[in-house]
Amino acid sequence: MPVGLESAFEITINRIRSQNSQRAEQAMNVLMWTFQGERNLTISELQHALSVTITEDDTPEMEEELDWDSFPTEKSLVDWCLGLVIIDEETSTVRLVHKSFHDYLTRRHKQGSLFPNCHGTMAHICLKYMYFLDDNQLDPSNAESTAGILKSRWEKYCFLDYAVDNWGHHARQQTTPKVLLLGTGLFLGTTKLNRISVYLHALGHVEPLSVLRSSHYLCERIAHCIKGNPELYSCLGLSHAAYFGLDQFFLIMIERLPHYLNRTDSPRDITPLRMAYLEGHEGILRILLNQKNINLRIRDERGDTVFHMAARYGRVSLVRLFLEMNPANLDFNSTDLANRTPLITAIVTATRRLRGVDVNFRDEYGWTPLMGVARRGHKAIVRLLLEREDIDINLGDKYGCTPLMRAASIVHEAIVRLLLDREDIDVKEDGPNVLRGVLKGEGEDTEAIVKLLRTKLESEGVRENLILLSELIPESDMSE
Repeated sequence: MPVGLESAFEITINRIRSQNSQRAEQAMNVLMWTFQGERNLTISELQHALSVTITEDDTPEMEEELDWDSFPTEKSLVDWCLGLVIIDEETSTVRLVHKSFHDYLTRRHKQGSLFPNCHGTMAHICLKYMYFLDDNQLDPSNAESTAGILKSRWEKYCFLDYAVDNWGHHARQQTTPKVLLLGTGLFLGTTKLNRISVYLHALGHVEPLSVLRSSHYLCERIAHCIKGNPELYSCLGLSHAAYFGLDQFFLIMIERLPHYLNRTDSPRDITPLRMAYLEGHEGILRILLNQKNINLRIRDERGDTVFHMAARYGRVSLVRLFLEMNPANLDFNSTDLANRTPLITAIVTATRRLRGVDVNFRDEYGWTPLMGVARRGHKAIVRLLLEREDIDINLGDKYGCTPLMRAASIVHEAIVRLLLDREDIDVKEDGPNVLRGVLKGEGEDTEAIVKLLRTKLESEGVRENLILLSELIPESDMSE
């Protein structure tokens, strides 16, 4: 960034801070939300957010309403920031004036000189907003009335969408004692039917409320909660903490609700363990794997355990985590609905934690673990599988396709190279089909794979396949 531009930003920030306290505080808060928000806020959303006053006296028992008289004017949002923010006319959102200003704020934020505690503050504001009370109280016995009140709240309290969907993202980055208290209080405290976020905050991990509120699905979920199902509400709390990756929240929830550890939440029908896996929150996974009563064998509709999923999609670090922390609770030879075992045999072998796993196990389609990971391009797992002395790399499926043929047809050069480096690879039998497969595939590595095959065929002296290669590929394309 040019020195002159950075200096201009610095001078403007100092000018903002030198305004009277009301203007300076509001302007810096506008910059905070515009810079660190999970998305751009609309004018109305920002006005609602700025009207929230947070204090150390905030507790889950507070009974406050939104102060409608404290809203800043639209003009002040821009004017008091002295040109550093603008309003996008097409979307009615407030954003920073230029990317260079965002870069400046990012650098200053990393240095700790601007907004060092912003995420804790933003999470606190979101949570307090969700605690506000409304004049209309839900009637659990009247679903139609409840739906009408909820719709009116969405329209009336426009910051509710952002608060519900994003308080946890801010809390994950910075959790203060007050945020921890208010966050756990939403799920473990008394349910107040006139709280504007009641029941809604429990569904923020399903889909953004802006999507859900227009569907009958959300009304059904809320109706289920209102019918007096505290178990579902508690399960939602655990899933919520797992979704956002809130380690401290999750520890408190588990301590209070240990018997819900393996329960599924109703909206997504998944356990906290599966939620943490899907969102990639290793901290939550470690907490769960440390629990004595954790059940790692719960399956989804495809017959997959979380261990199956981690193996299938090449999540090597997570597979190792399972093996290191809770190997006794894993079933390594279990199969899913397609009769497939977890594709992690090599990782198991590499860590030397297990014996007796069939590395050449075939599912109902004749697929072996090697074939599955080769086709998906998981180089690390292929390398580990090839370390097994008892692996048969030439085993074909029920259609006669081998791992080499599968990898070549998908144009995975790195996988093909690993397989061709093996002395026991059978290019004499597979050669013609491999060549045809790679030429049908799509990818930038086609030429490289053809050269690898040519080199291997020459070293093996497989003359008939070299002839086929010259027929399929013009001589000019075979030049080194």
